[in-house]
Amino acid sequence: MGTSIPGIRGRNLPALQDAPRIPFSKAAPRDYKQELRKYYGAAGQVIGHAKAGEVQLQIGNSGDGPNVLKDGAMYRYEREMNLAHFRDLMRIFKHSATSPTAKLTLPEFKSAFSVVLGQELTEDQMTALFMKVDANMDEAIDWDEFSTFMLLRAQGQTTMMEQAEMRLLEPDPRISRGKGREEVVRIWWVDKWARIVSCARDGGVGFWTEGGKLSRWGWCGKDCDKDAVLTPHTNPSSKTQRWVHDFVPLPMLNKLALATDDHMITFYDATTLDTTHTMHLPSTIPLSIDFHPSTNPLIPDILLYGTDTGQVTVLPMPALPTAHTVQQLSLPKPLFRKNIHGDWVSQVRYLDDLRAVVSVSHDENESIVLLPFLTNGAIGRSTSVGVRKGCSCFEFLRSPLALVTGGADRQLRIWDPHHLQRPSACLPGHNAPIVSMSVNVVHAQVISLSVDQVMKVWDIRKQQCLQSLSALSVTVLYSLPSKVVAATPASMLLHNYQEPPSNACNVKSHPAAVRGALWNDLFDAVVSGCDGGVVHVWDVMTGQKTFRFENAHGKTEITAMTFDAGKRRLITGGRDGTIHIFNFNNGQLLQTLLKYDASEVTGIIYTTHRALPHILTTGWNRLLSIFADNVGTDAGEVFPTAQYPTYHSDDVLCIACWRGTVVTGSWNGEVVWRELCPSPTGGVLAAATVGGSIDRVMFVRAYNDTVILLSCGGEGILRIWDVTRYEVSWEVDGAKNEGDGVAAICTNSPAIDGDHQSGSIQVKAPLIMSGDSSGWIRIWALETDATLTPIKTFRGHLRGISSVDYVNLAGIDGVVSGGVDCTVRLFTVFGDFIGTFGQPDPWDVTVTHTYLKSGKKPADVAMADRELEEQVIQDEADEHFGEVSRKSITASLQGRSAHTPPKTADLLRNPYPPTAFASSLYARQVLRKPLHHHYNRRAVLPPMHGSGPGGIFHQLEPFPLADVNTILPPIEVIKR
Repeated sequence: MGTSIPGIRGRNLPALQDAPRIPFSKAAPRDYKQELRKYYGAAGQVIGHAKAGEVQLQIGNSGDGPNVLKDGAMYRYEREMNLAHFRDLMRIFKHSATSPTAKLTLPEFKSAFSVVLGQELTEDQMTALFMKVDANMDEAIDWDEFSTFMLLRAQGQTTMMEQAEMRLLEPDPRISRGKGREEVVRIWWVDKWARIVSCARDGGVGFWTEGGKLSRWGWCGKDCDKDAVLTPHTNPSSKTQRWVHDFVPLPMLNKLALATDDHMITFYDATTLDTTHTMHLPSTIPLSIDFHPSTNPLIPDILLYGTDTGQVTVLPMPALPTAHTVQQLSLPKPLFRKNIHGDWVSQVRYLDDLRAVVSVSHDENESIVLLPFLTNGAIGRSTSVGVRKGCSCFEFLRSPLALVTGGADRQLRIWDPHHLQRPSACLPGHNAPIVSMSVNVVHAQVISLSVDQVMKVWDIRKQQCLQSLSALSVTVLYSLPSKVVAATPASMLLHNYQEPPSNACNVKSHPAAVRGALWNDLFDAVVSGCDGGVVHVWDVMTGQKTFRFENAHGKTEITAMTFDAGKRRLITGGRDGTIHIFNFNNGQLLQTLLKYDASEVTGIIYTTHRALPHILTTGWNRLLSIFADNVGTDAGEVFPTAQYPTYHSDDVLCIACWRGTVVTGSWNGEVVWRELCPSPTGGVLAAATVGGSIDRVMFVRAYNDTVILLSCGGEGILRIWDVTRYEVSWEVDGAKNEGDGVAAICTNSPAIDGDHQSGSIQVKAPLIMSGDSSGWIRIWALETDATLTPIKTFRGHLRGISSVDYVNLAGIDGVVSGGVDCTVRLFTVFGDFIGTFGQPDPWDVTVTHTYLKSGKKPADVAMADRELEEQVIQDEADEHFGEVSRKSITASLQGRSAHTPPKTADLLRNPYPPTAFASSLYARQVLRKPLHHHYNRRAVLPPMHGSGPGGIFHQLEPFPLADVNTILPPIEVIKR
């Protein structure tokens, strides 16, 4: 009977009797270029068969496919497509296309796609797919366009998922103080004891909880005392200094085995740390030691060690009889003993997955040696390989199957343990020799430590360095599933893996400050870009990320963004002066626009001039560059058709265009109006200078089809310009706080039809949305007299807002904002907070309770508001008690009480009279509710009822003392 191998379908192989059990590894990192070549090779064969009429289209729908009525995903085709479907579609492209260029129109594409994948796909889904593929907007797609789109999108989504699953370490570790003085040589995690066990060179052993708390500590050979303060630098149980080279716990025997420089392997009781047994090695010094409990009754437990002479010895574990005195053990007959290295052994371990002993050394000829165990317990023929400068440490991964080594040559090498002839990959990155390594099997990561105290996290699947951290005084590493433990002589450092944000305060939409967030009504998506060069595509219905691509401009920032007229392409400008055109649905770079210099691009607009589409750019070069948008050409690089001076005396920051009139604004407040004409000299219509920088200019369609120009800038003033007289007709302070600037504006023009109500707000005019440098968003109504009326103000971010855009989806009028705080957020125009893009819990814009369940403010903004309110109340309380103190001191010096005692008749009428402070602001806002301090007590005690011999008990209202930092003014003393 054959044996079915996972991952290989439809094949049966003969049963493997005595072969060692080797876990299957995951696929190696994908070579997409090689896959693309193979794919097109197979596609060419299919085309050849199609020409000969040998291909027959298989039409048949599987009955166990997903129910699209229940599966609301818009991207089902991405999950269902396989190579067979691609071949069928290629045949259809070849034989069903009516045009001579073998292109499919939208109706033909819908028909072909429904045949291949079934009738369940909706018309909207197939139309959206067609428009995503047809980025050049010629209303037809060929096979090259379709296959390139699908392959690049699949690659991008795979990368996006890997980025989402990538786990990095927190840079700031949790520090747990210990009692050691010497460097730690090894760390182990023992499941049976549920403890991290560390051992230092002087024999100091520490037992730590998984959270890093020290539970026990002591020197081997001396009673363990957690609270003892041991100051000597030598082991107090020994008269001579002994150095520990390595140790291994034996949890089944409740022992610790230490390899020391006095030719000894010593066994200690793990509870008392008393010496129980010793093993003398007369001619060698053990440098590395390991223990493996056998699960095969025919094979004994083994103890293995490597020495300073390059010898590796594998012993059956000797019996450790219980005795009241230290017993000297005789060496049992070794299973293997041989000098397999020409230098000392750096590390030796038994790997049960390989059923082999692996040893590494600094010997350049025999750096790595693998000794396989046979089924009868004997050791077979060894395999070895040399490495320049040798190896000092190694680790083993089950998935992917790899042996990772590091040494003095500062490179991480990845080996296939079954083929040690040459490494699979060499990963440079360290600047000093690698001395320690640890592996996280959950995330397939290797953490390495070098002599210069730098710790690096490596992804073995992708074969790249993910993170570099400083590791001062760290000597050895050990990985747990959720953290990395690093040991220093006096402490234990715990680097936890960064968890996905569990609360809304920690959600970040981008890894860097957001530069732009644009609403795309064609695909119901928001496209955002950041200073890190990363572009995200978000589903507005749910707030989840649907696509991601990075390095939009290499290693430089994105500085400007816009869409083309059809909103199928994204045009970005970079700090390096390049302009790129992307199909943002799959990250494909369609064209690069070059403007002859490397100055930063600050403004991009897409316009039509004389019935031809053009792209206008400007920036720090103070030039207006005009590019013809030739979507039908395959030119990879495009140069401007013309460049005109902008006549600014400082860097240009923004640009707007309407009916051949171009307006630019600069850093020093200059606004220049000019004509977009082919004349090299251009035609300047007007120029004006206002205070502060001009960050945005925008033409807005107002009432009666009139057009105005709106500008904003660093001084926070919103200005409305008359487009016929080229002058400011009205202005208003657009920032919430004095001194803030307004860097982002947008509009819903054409105007909103009908009335939109939320509370007492009614919108009957075109809306203007603005965002300032303190994170406040203001909604303005554009009135018939070309003035602005504020109708709503709310805070959307804790830091400055760099982009706002109007969103209209599912009957909801909203605004999407991007901020310097790395977040992209969605609000209604009435200030209702919908959510932060990328948050763990998706929302549904059609279901109100999915985004209003946590209030109408972002979590970080609400927390900041609460802290501000508490600070205001505390400041008022401090001021109040300072005034009361001055009055009390003055009254005391004048010889009279500050408060006249109440009369007895008043006490009888009101046994609980209010105090003199009952009407104060502090008493009304603070003392009538629990105080928020570390005592967690109420400030007002419950009333006391009853009477006593001394009179009537009444309510006492204690007031917390406040620190008065101000010095009281001198008080005039009245002499009697």
